[in-house]
Amino acid sequence: MTNYYELLKLPESITREEIEFAFERFKTDLGKFSPGIPLSDAELRSRQPELWDAYVILLDHAKRIEYDEALERDRIHLEYERKNKLIQSEGENKSSNKANFIFLIIVSAVFGLYFLVAKLHEEPYMPPKWRTHYITNEVKVLLPAPIDTNINILPPFMMHYIKSKACCKSELSDGFSVTIAKFETIERFKISFKDVSYIVNNDMGSHLAIQYPDSTTFTMTIHDYRAFVRKGNYGFEGSLRAFENYSLVKDNFAIKVIVSYVPGNELHKKYSEIVFNSLVQ
Repeated sequence: MTNYYELLKLPESITREEIEFAFERFKTDLGKFSPGIPLSDAELRSRQPELWDAYVILLDHAKRIEYDEALERDRIHLEYERKNKLIQSEGENKSSNKANFIFLIIVSAVFGLYFLVAKLHEEPYMPPKWRTHYITNEVKVLLPAPIDTNINILPPFMMHYIKSKACCKSELSDGFSVTIAKFETIERFKISFKDVSYIVNNDMGSHLAIQYPDSTTFTMTIHDYRAFVRKGNYGFEGSLRAFENYSLVKDNFAIKVIVSYVPGNELHKKYSEIVFNSLVQ
């Protein structure tokens, strides 16, 4: 699909006010062909219809959100196609080399038959349909699955003085999940930055009891929010899981984004990078 940002030579992070300014300048440039003659929007649009339509879509908040989601899905789809073609090409080269040796041909045939039988009993891989979730007007995150709003990651002792709770979870069946919460503290109660950073997903247990001996932490700034990032591992039903815990705080408002996945799973690692990049951009 056409990338309107590249077409208009605008960054994807551009604000609505900046788009409006660029659009007015664009209309002025179109009108230079007829100096001194006021032209209607319809007459101006006829000179550069594709660019005009691109501005109209990006200026409409709902249409821009829908367009951004479609653009991101298109990028992910193209990336998967590129990798699949690369894997297919490598497989064909290996098969061609093995064809020169009779013994290896026989061995390859046996393994090929085994692989075919296994494939018949294996469900086809379907890449997730990524979608943009706006946590606030300026903070958004890409999610690989529909969100479930019946999720609460806040510990019980905080529930009586937290308001504006909005918690949700996006989860894949193979163990990858993203849990999100945003909340505002009542003025007379104060939650420390450390308390906010230790709030974790229910899967990880109580934030008071759990310890992260092998975790790493660092701070950064995300969209004017002070962000505390904690990464490490935890036990889940007898197996090991990895987590990335992002805590964004500004004034009395806090946002939690917790990514959980199977360590060593390269696809999960790629998914976690997609979530992180969408959060900081």
